[in-house]
Amino acid sequence: MSGAAGRVQACRVCGSEARSLGMIRILDRHDGHASQCGACGFAQLAEPSWLGEAYAEAITGTDVGLLARCRHLEPRIRGVLACAGRSDGTILDWGGGYGTLTRLLRDRGIDCRHWDPHCANLFARGFDADLEARDRWDAVLAVEVLEHLVDPWSFFRPVAARTDLIIATTELVSEPAHAFDAWAYWGAEHGQHVSFHSRRSLEHVARAVGMDYLAAGPMHVFSRGVSRARRTAMRVSALRRLAAVLARRRSLIGPDHAAAQHRLRARV
Repeated sequence: MSGAAGRVQACRVCGSEARSLGMIRILDRHDGHASQCGACGFAQLAEPSWLGEAYAEAITGTDVGLLARCRHLEPRIRGVLACAGRSDGTILDWGGGYGTLTRLLRDRGIDCRHWDPHCANLFARGFDADLEARDRWDAVLAVEVLEHLVDPWSFFRPVAARTDLIIATTELVSEPAHAFDAWAYWGAEHGQHVSFHSRRSLEHVARAVGMDYLAAGPMHVFSRGVSRARRTAMRVSALRRLAAVLARRRSLIGPDHAAAQHRLRARV
């Protein structure tokens, strides 16, 4: 085997040897070398030189499920927050895109703040997070973020140092990995996905940052200092729903509208 596919790749999660999966055609004009780690199952695309093209638009035109995903996740995230006792806290939506999920959570009384330097905040304007001004967050959300990170540790290490609860979503790669034409999550047509976690790779990450990992429906939850009973409740959809109901909070639409009016008057 020659070229990129012949080179031994180191896993970007655990550093072990990643075996070649072959070449995948990206954006119909770039060859990406895919590999998968035998130790933790993480799959990756090496040296993604095409990212400048891939991010000509922050949100790919193929992501037609963005609104449905946010609607689907909003009550489930509230359930995890309630089970962890974080409903009253301040939440960071890391890589929050258009601000859709931030706005939906605020509509249901969750003090969520948006951060995404690569995408316009359309729906949660006025509630952008200042990462320099705040040292700790009660929880951090990373919805459809992990698959975009060339270096997973650039997210996990700094974020785990500033929160005890991370709620993420990403589709898990199978072991052995899905064929390129059998798994849409490879995202070859848009080129933005470069990292593909397995359950084992997420468990490895959790151990490395001193957190517990669990799967809660479509969510991957990393926690520290959360009791076993609360973690068990997170796993069970009925208990998450009940916890969300019991922790129901008054909507922030009214206060947010007043704050928006104040900002407009201040500009005059």
